[in-house]
Amino acid sequence: MPRRTRTAIIATSIAVVVLAAVGVGGWALLDSMNGSFRIGAGKPAAAAVETHTATSTPTVVPVGGVLDEETALELRREMPDNGDFAYKTPDGRWIKTNRHQPMPAEVMAAEQAQLDQLAVPAGTAAADGLAGAKAATAAAGASSYRTGRHVLLISKIPVATSYSTNGLKWVIMGGLEKSLPAGVGGNGWDDEATAVAKAQELIAAQPDAGDWDIVVAQQG
Repeated sequence: MPRRTRTAIIATSIAVVVLAAVGVGGWALLDSMNGSFRIGAGKPAAAAVETHTATSTPTVVPVGGVLDEETALELRREMPDNGDFAYKTPDGRWIKTNRHQPMPAEVMAAEQAQLDQLAVPAGTAAADGLAGAKAATAAAGASSYRTGRHVLLISKIPVATSYSTNGLKWVIMGGLEKSLPAGVGGNGWDDEATAVAKAQELIAAQPDAGDWDIVVAQQG
């Protein structure tokens, strides 16, 4: 075979090999690119996750107003930062209360009616008076749970006025009385007004003084 012919065949073969290599690489590149497009397709960008923290009552209802049950139960599950809460009245309605505002008149009246039942009649023995004091302390805690407010309960119960006699005195229950002097005369007053004034004094000394209410259990 002449040299020129052999040279032409060799050159043609090299060109075919180069084109084949380029073609394979090109198809590989295109296939790779198509694959990347296919991978990216159908995958939406991750949506931002929103978080919500309860900060206020979901509906605009003033303190003392009537709440729907769904809102009321939500408030009772978690009191928001602003102190909104819900109180269930004896007839089944939900009234909006607030940790930082005095009890609405309707709520106070309902609590008064419940706590009046704790009043101890005259002539009760001192031992029964002690039981009454424990019941009053528990009642103050229950009132706080119902209303969302701290409650100091003032009730007239038998207490030791000396080491030999007993008499009815107005006493303070609800937690703050623990700061009063221990022993006879530490927590017990002859008249309601003096007991209320002492309770107000105890509340005024607290850093959260605006979160407290005083309820006086009246004897029938």
